[in-house]
Amino acid sequence: MTSPPYPLRVTRGYGNVQEMQWVDFITQTLEPIAKNLVPGGSVVLNVSNDIFESKRPSRSMYLERMVLALHDRLRLSLMDQWPWINTSKPPSPTQWTCVNRVQLCSGWEPVYCFTNDPSCVRSDNRRVLLPHIDAHQSLMDSGGDRRVVSYGDGAYRLRGNAFGKQTEERIPKTWSSGATVVLTRW
Repeated sequence: MTSPPYPLRVTRGYGNVQEMQWVDFITQTLEPIAKNLVPGGSVVLNVSNDIFESKRPSRSMYLERMVLALHDRLRLSLMDQWPWINTSKPPSPTQWTCVNRVQLCSGWEPVYCFTNDPSCVRSDNRRVLLPHIDAHQSLMDSGGDRRVVSYGDGAYRLRGNAFGKQTEERIPKTWSSGATVVLTRW
C-alpha cells in the first residue's frame, strides 16, 4: 500500500482525520488483508514522514503509533523498514525548512514491511543480490582483510581473513536507490 490519505494539519480536498483516527483507518483497512495472509506473507506500507505537530517543527509520532497498532491489534510483526529516497522531492516542510530553517529538506519516505509469522517469512534476499563493487571484489580476490583486530568491547573482530570468502553477489543495503526493484523482487 502506498500513499494512503495522511493525517495532515491542513485539510485537503479528500478530507482529513486526526492521528488516532488515521491509525484506526489503517488498521481497519489492513485487517481483512492480515486475516487472509498465508503464514509468512508480507504487508508493505509506504507512508509519509512529513507530518508534524501542530504549529511546531517536531515530527508527529503517528508512524510509531501505526507500527504499534498493527502489532497489537493485527499481530503483524515489523520485519524491516527502508527509506524510499526521492531526490526530486521539493523542499518540505516549507515552514520548517525554507522559512524558519530549523529542518533539513525531507528527501525520503519510510517503507515498512510487516509479516504475520516471522518464523516462516517468504522474503529471500538472494532474489535481490547486486554485483560486488570493484573494491570488494579485489578484497575477496586477495584473500580478504588480513588484519587481526578487535573494536570496542570485542563485539566486532577481524580474524585475519575477513571478507575473503568468494561470493557471487552482495546483499543490498536497506537505503539502496534501487529499492523499487528490490521490493518488486522481494
